[in-house]
Amino acid sequence: MLVRAPFAVFALSLAVSCAAPYAPRGYDDDRAFLREHTTVHELRSGTGAVLVCPELQGRVMTSATRLDGPGLGFVNRPVVAHPDPDAAFANYGGVERFWLGPEGGPWALFFDADAPQDREHWRTPEDLHHGGFAVTARDDRRVVMERELAVTNALGTRFDARVRRTVEAPPRAEVAAALGDERALLLPWTAWRSTTTVTNVGNEPWTEDGGLVCAWMLGMFRAGERTWAVLPFRPYPAEGYEDAPPVLADYFGEVPPDRFRIGPDFAVLKADAGAVGKAGVLRSRARDRVGSYDPDTGVLTVVVFAPLERAAPYLVEHWGWDVAPIPEGDVVNAYVHGGPEPFYELETSSPALRLGPGESHAHVQLVVQVEVRGDDLDRLLRTALGVDPAEYRRLTTAPRPGAE
Repeated sequence: MLVRAPFAVFALSLAVSCAAPYAPRGYDDDRAFLREHTTVHELRSGTGAVLVCPELQGRVMTSATRLDGPGLGFVNRPVVAHPDPDAAFANYGGVERFWLGPEGGPWALFFDADAPQDREHWRTPEDLHHGGFAVTARDDRRVVMERELAVTNALGTRFDARVRRTVEAPPRAEVAAALGDERALLLPWTAWRSTTTVTNVGNEPWTEDGGLVCAWMLGMFRAGERTWAVLPFRPYPAEGYEDAPPVLADYFGEVPPDRFRIGPDFAVLKADAGAVGKAGVLRSRARDRVGSYDPDTGVLTVVVFAPLERAAPYLVEHWGWDVAPIPEGDVVNAYVHGGPEPFYELETSSPALRLGPGESHAHVQLVVQVEVRGDDLDRLLRTALGVDPAEYRRLTTAPRPGAE
């Protein structure tokens, strides 16, 4: 999510509300705007397209299921046009960006040593804040980008890394497999696959003694008045974690029950930008996907990622110096910004990266967006997210607590 909301960070009260402008701009309008301010590579995929902007930290900035349809990503035009060099985070937006985690905890990258882990002291590491990726290869189907960067955690450990990002339009068969239904490709859709490879280019191994980092992928999508993020989870806990909740929703205070609900094998988080909130599925319960649905646009978003390594440690993304940084950490998250920018995030994380000098880890994710309603939606909720459609409707239409 952003830091656990980089902006979540900027509005910690779950009661904060905003009048979010839900109507997105057209995709062609977003494309024209971005071309005025940065280099844009368009990849046609399905019936739509995606826009990759290497100079904006290698982001995928927006997408569309139809070229004449709305842009589905949050594009923060004031920041793109006039970034503030002194801001804690240059929030350009974008449906996919690369960061390193953890945000907080004793191995924090986003807080200085001994500083309180609160919104006042949160800041983005310089090399995750500024600096573009160099394009090393491109064609009509892919863009390959690379850069070197360095971050230092609260223990004083420096991580020198080379990051290589390949963003490409995936084959139809791969998209159909992710959705579990080839018929879905008769509908308007788009998709992209990213492979983000992190290499230790320093002279020392990355170990628990100095703290570890992970690859953290975050996508900002435009909020909708009736949009819900969907977080599938394994219905049965792993041995040793029987008492752990299947989904956490206490990152910035507990999310109230009118905005967060848990079913037998998935949870939903209201993604309307009406209040700050975040939910996360930890290693023992995580599945290899997360998604969202906006009934007003009819767009179902499905994010599928790999690898999910249940024997490897994952980093905990809660703030606080006293949290245990591993092993039962965050694998997938959804974050809802409380305004004024109207966006929510779908996030995935790699295992903690124990890399020796010259060693690499690749985090791969496939993002599919398809316009779907009615029986088609019911079918894809089952096949793509493993969600029972009747239970989904019950959770997302349940009355507010105390309502008659």
